[in-house]
Amino acid sequence: MVGSELSLILVLFCSVQGWEAPDFCHQKECPEYNVFNTNSDFEERQYVSTDWITTKVESTGDSDLLAAHSRLKDYCQSKGMVFTDRPSVKNGQDNAQELREALVKAGKSFDPHSYTGAGYDTYFSLTHHSEIWIYAA
Repeated sequence: MVGSELSLILVLFCSVQGWEAPDFCHQKECPEYNVFNTNSDFEERQYVSTDWITTKVESTGDSDLLAAHSRLKDYCQSKGMVFTDRPSVKNGQDNAQELREALVKAGKSFDPHSYTGAGYDTYFSLTHHSEIWIYAA
């Protein structure tokens, strides 16, 4: 997708008492958020202050995706963290386009040039929960 930016992310979490993580977090740390609007096609969320680690994917080629994944993995291993998911560029692009269309339909303002993919499950998981995040303008 020309002109689009894809970021892979890892989140360092600060736990807040009283917040219960969704089931897709599988009882692991998850970024805390509040849903302030629910649409049939998406949720609008506000995340609490959290430290994020991101890296850009230079292109949609497999080698660039693997290079970005490697950068995150190397950083995480140097900090004693675990990060093993392998996202699919094609699925991410398709889901981002679908979300953009839903946002336009709902009359929402957003950054049309970038999106972030977040995965909650390992590559070997039987089911995967992944999300596309597009930031409000």
